[in-house]
Amino acid sequence: MKNSRDWSNATNDEIKDLYQVIRALEKTRGITMDVAFNRANKRNIALSKHDRGNFRNGDLSKSRAKPLFEWIVEHHLKLATEIAANTFDPSMLTPWAKFLESHLQYGALNVRIFNQRGLTTRSGDLPIAKPTLRLSKDEYYFALKSERDGSLLTFEGYEREWYPMGLHHNRDSKLTSVNVGMNEFPTKADGVTIDPLRDDESAGLHRFVFIIAPKRVLEQHQDDLIIGKAARFETLDALAHTIEELDQQKYAVHGINVLFSA
Repeated sequence: MKNSRDWSNATNDEIKDLYQVIRALEKTRGITMDVAFNRANKRNIALSKHDRGNFRNGDLSKSRAKPLFEWIVEHHLKLATEIAANTFDPSMLTPWAKFLESHLQYGALNVRIFNQRGLTTRSGDLPIAKPTLRLSKDEYYFALKSERDGSLLTFEGYEREWYPMGLHHNRDSKLTSVNVGMNEFPTKADGVTIDPLRDDESAGLHRFVFIIAPKRVLEQHQDDLIIGKAARFETLDALAHTIEELDQQKYAVHGINVLFSA
């Protein structure tokens, strides 16, 4: 996630603050230092006792520090501002990120493996859905229990970028309809038969965001979005601003976070 601070030149004191935030995550949320480094860097990193000591003293390579700072800002900024207010503050979030932090709801949106009817469970950091989906093997689809009718605009977040998705049976369409009650996406033209999705190459954490709003509102921004291409943050910020101007009864934002493994 893009934010307003470039962490490439973080000071020793800022890195010490970062260390304290990571320690607080471990104590309050069970996210170990190794897990934090792995999630932030999108790969497994083995920290030695020497590495941990250096980190505690404010010594951490830029290649490791920068993604860790950005990960904290994206996922744990509230805690970070409480632990290290001199280094972290709420203004670091983009309007889009603030929008998600304020309005994203978990629980109504689930991912299902095709031909398996069991619902996912939720746990942990974001939370993250279970089970993990296997690249090139597991076909999946979404089940959304909605409390309102409207149009749906969907994004997939991966490695700090957000990609518009096409869940309409016409795969070039960015919007599809949502009805009160249980909805399944994507379907074929009959609106009933599941047309499952599959990911063949992008291992790691994927964040899915479903925005329900009046069609006329979402149509204002769809021309600035290209399915499968990362959205510009200016476009996402403008979308967030437009949605937040609506009466809260006219929109909903649902999310689920899914791990994909090789």
